[in-house]
Amino acid sequence: MGGRGEYRYLVESYGVNATVYDYQGIIVHGPGAVDETEINWALTNLTAGRTRKETVVVTGNFIINNPILVPDYVILDLSEAYIRLANTRNLDMIQNRNQDATGNQHFEILGGILNGNKANNLVAGHGIHLDHCHYATVRGVVIYDCRQRGIHFYSDTALSDYCEINENRVSTCQWEGIYIHNVWYSVIGWNFTYSNISDGLSIQAGLGRTIIGNVSVYNQDDGITIGSGGESSINDNTSALNSDRGIHMSGGGAYAIVGNTIFGNGQEGIRIDGTACNINTIAGNYIYDNGGNTLDQIYIAASRNVVSSNVIGCVGTGSNQGRDGVRIVNASNCSVVDNLIENLANAGVQLYGASSCLVSGNVIVNGDNYGILLDADANYNRITENFTQGNAVGCARVNNANCDNNVFTNNNFDEGNISDIGTATRAWLNYDPSANIFIATINPPTDSGGDTLP
Repeated sequence: MGGRGEYRYLVESYGVNATVYDYQGIIVHGPGAVDETEINWALTNLTAGRTRKETVVVTGNFIINNPILVPDYVILDLSEAYIRLANTRNLDMIQNRNQDATGNQHFEILGGILNGNKANNLVAGHGIHLDHCHYATVRGVVIYDCRQRGIHFYSDTALSDYCEINENRVSTCQWEGIYIHNVWYSVIGWNFTYSNISDGLSIQAGLGRTIIGNVSVYNQDDGITIGSGGESSINDNTSALNSDRGIHMSGGGAYAIVGNTIFGNGQEGIRIDGTACNINTIAGNYIYDNGGNTLDQIYIAASRNVVSSNVIGCVGTGSNQGRDGVRIVNASNCSVVDNLIENLANAGVQLYGASSCLVSGNVIVNGDNYGILLDADANYNRITENFTQGNAVGCARVNNANCDNNVFTNNNFDEGNISDIGTATRAWLNYDPSANIFIATINPPTDSGGDTLP
């Protein structure tokens, strides 16, 4: 029993009976044929009224019929344990003990393997189910084949806070791999979620979360989905090869989506389609080869969002070339600035019914359509200081008479003149570097004396 560090109890089983030992190696409970009974005995018989964590080590192979219940101020060390849910139990494998508003605090669940045995539990069962917890940690647990979620961390009106869900591997669960709801000021980091039937990682209500360093791949819905909450960061994650979107935001706002790698997803790389999903920053991401050739790398249908300093494009051709690099739909006051956008099947940037947006400082090259496209009733947008080159149809087009009062100025458009059927479009001081000329002006401004400016 050496080498495990200090512990209060050790629970041991190798497939027959579970036995509880104290720190001196003396049997204090069992052997018992019901594995979770012995584990729960150890968790229940720690020092009463403690304010410091005590450790229970679980080692060996276990089959449980009912949940393991985790109280306050405990470290549940499963690093040497394999635990399988028995057939037809349809229950959670591990829960915090008080799942009402009282909750639990200051506990850790560390390591181990949890097999949810979903083939023989056809109705319900999460791997780890936490509710109303404070200062809780789940780290380094391998969870697979749960009938519901691998980690289900749900709080309703009484929030959870200051928790860490880190370095877990969650796969082949019937619902999401990891689901977080109303958990505030917490870190969800460096988890690996893969091949789950729904989303890899789902973030719902709450503020002040850091979602960092996770890898979410081959899930059958989204890699990462955001349904509500805000004032949180989604940074340095990899979301790839999922059936739906890399990152999908349908609710919430004020998120920083920064430094992520998003590729090979069946639908959009990033999709923000909740109309109230405002004031988000999408910056410094590497986004490519998403959506086949029918969907966009970034799709935004909400106002006051910033897309900046991303590398966006496709390395494939034909059916694997994406559609638009950045598509803003029926939104206002968005900014698309300082991005590198290349090799798309349609436009590098498309404003479709978008108004009062800024498109500035982007490098848009080698697309199969226009570099910049305005359509529907895209009004009062400013297109300035962009560089386009090698886009097959042209540098930019205003594609609808309902597009009103859009301004193009100080761009380097290597493909020549702007194509325009809009209303009151204005364009001046746009330069074609290959031809070394300023391209044709459209309704340029005049000075105070009525002379047209160059």
